[in-house]
Amino acid sequence: MNKTIIKQDTLEAIKLLSQNKELINGFILVGGTALSLHINHRESEDIDLFTEKEFLNKQRINSLIDKTVKDYSPIRDKENYLEFLINNIKVTFYSYGMPIENKSFINNLNIATIDEIAAMKAYTLGRRATFRDYYDLYCLMLNGYDLQRIIDLTKQRYGKKFNPGLFLKQLVYLDDIKQMSVINPKYKVDEKEILKFMTEKIRAYKEELNEEQSLKL
Repeated sequence: MNKTIIKQDTLEAIKLLSQNKELINGFILVGGTALSLHINHRESEDIDLFTEKEFLNKQRINSLIDKTVKDYSPIRDKENYLEFLINNIKVTFYSYGMPIENKSFINNLNIATIDEIAAMKAYTLGRRATFRDYYDLYCLMLNGYDLQRIIDLTKQRYGKKFNPGLFLKQLVYLDDIKQMSVINPKYKVDEKEILKFMTEKIRAYKEELNEEQSLKL
């Protein structure tokens, strides 16, 4: 578990929230910050806390935040999530409504596994993707997660909601992405290099798939 690349304000916010076990009980850290703690691939600021429950007890969260944090600002209050600014860091409490695999901890806070984060990243790509998501998938592939593994993990978690063919197309479509940068990346790559990398990975994946299908005939 790596802490070095995570912004100090983020680590302090995690420590602050972790002091109240009642507040973080049932919540799991996901997203870029969780992945950075695993593979140390880029600086990540936001704290995304997901619960497996379908509904948030907003009154309880607000009350516990008020007891735990002296200086904070509410940002958003939506049907399935709450956002706060704590220690200049955006903290989101989100009702995910699905099981989240987690085995690691930072302080008292559960952290999603790399498998879980990989599936979330792949599933997110066609919905609200950012350049960070493409970079995260790029780094996952450099850390031993090939396309077949990512697709299998995502299918296991999301079933028919996930379309592997569409996912492959989305991997090489960045036209809707506005900001093409990440903070303090471990690997200095731009969108053209990532597109070239993804194109090659997709080509190799399809060739292997065709070979497997030919052997079955």
